Amino acid sequence: MRDILYYKTATGEIVGSANFEDDVLESEIIADMEVDESYMDGVADADQEYIIFPSGVPTVTARPTILADRDVSVPADNTISVDIALPTGTVVTYTATDYTSVAGEHFQFKSDGLIGTYEFLIDPPFPYIPVTPLRIDVDAV
Repeated sequence: MRDILYYKTATGEIVGSANFEDDVLESEIIADMEVDESYMDGVADADQEYIIFPSGVPTVTARPTILADRDVSVPADNTISVDIALPTGTVVTYTATDYTSVAGEHFQFKSDGLIGTYEFLIDPPFPYIPVTPLRIDVDAV
C-alpha cells in the first residue's frame, strides 16, 4: 500500500490523505487535486503537523503552538497570571466577542478576585495550532 498526503503548496497545510495500491498511476493520485495542491508519500496528523520544504523537499513537521497547556489554574490575587504572545491575525473569542491581534500583541489574563472558570477560544493563523478552549480556573488566594 502507498500512503499519500495532499497539501497546499503555498502553506504546507495538509488537506487530505489516501491509500493506493503500490502500482497506482500518478493520474489516479492527482485526479481530485486542486490547482494549488500537491502530494507526497507519507502519513501525518493534519491537526498536529504540516509540510515544510527544506532544500525544496516536502517534509512533515510539527505545527507550532502558542501554548503548551490548555488548562491553567491561577490565584485570584489581581495580578497578571497568564501572558501569551500572539501571532499577528490571531482571533481571541470570549463570550461571543472576537478580538483580532495585530503585531506584537499579547493575550493577558488578570484575575480580578472573582473565583470561577473562564474559557477563551484562541485561533491563530495557520500553521499555529488553535487553543480551543483555553480554560482558566481562578482559585481563592
